[in-house]
Amino acid sequence: MNDMTRLGMFDTPSRKWWVSYNGGISLGVGVYEFIFRGDESLTGAVVQLTGAGLNASWGIKKGGKARGGGTGKQPLPNGGAKKQDGDLLDVGQDAVNYKDAVDDHVGLRDNAAPWCDMKQASLVTAKRPFSLYELNQSWGGIQGMVEAGAVFVVGAVLKLNASMSVVSAYDQADPNTLFEGWTVYNTDDGSIGVGIGFLQGKWSVVRNADLFTSRCPIKSGPGLERFYSSDPKLQDLPD
Repeated sequence: MNDMTRLGMFDTPSRKWWVSYNGGISLGVGVYEFIFRGDESLTGAVVQLTGAGLNASWGIKKGGKARGGGTGKQPLPNGGAKKQDGDLLDVGQDAVNYKDAVDDHVGLRDNAAPWCDMKQASLVTAKRPFSLYELNQSWGGIQGMVEAGAVFVVGAVLKLNASMSVVSAYDQADPNTLFEGWTVYNTDDGSIGVGIGFLQGKWSVVRNADLFTSRCPIKSGPGLERFYSSDPKLQDLPD
């Protein structure tokens, strides 16, 4: 992206994106939130994938403890308990997980610039450059994977897909595919989304920002106070 007059706009494309997972609620219909940051377009967005699919209603009690934290249910004492006791624990755990997910959403809504402070963001590359405008019109999928070496962690690694066609195999050969197999880590501290198996739905951009005008760096670690992009031309923007 060489035209700086187009940086930060909703319809400015980028092939590389920083993406991090914020959290999700899976009660029949799943709603999963991500933070997107265009590495070449300098656009930021809060993005949701809404849909339904296999195991979309699993709670963390069935998935174990999430990567980077979690409130996974502890084993019952004395080698087990009555079924009704287990059911009560399940209900209580679901309530805790639901509150965690709501807190995630409220925290993201109240954060003026979540695209500046992204948690363990992944720098991923699309099949072709696309804009937030295109992402807002696309269909997509998410698949929870088990990270190598992890124990009882379903959904520690999330695989994301997006296509301009509602009927898509998310194949790199499909011209409608925006991205396929993007890896994002589930670092949420108690998300119901930890147990996701497979979900298909619709992408939507719920918030966006011009990061070129705001000069919003990626504050994801020491020495990155003025780091705007992996593109050398955009790494140290003028004030």
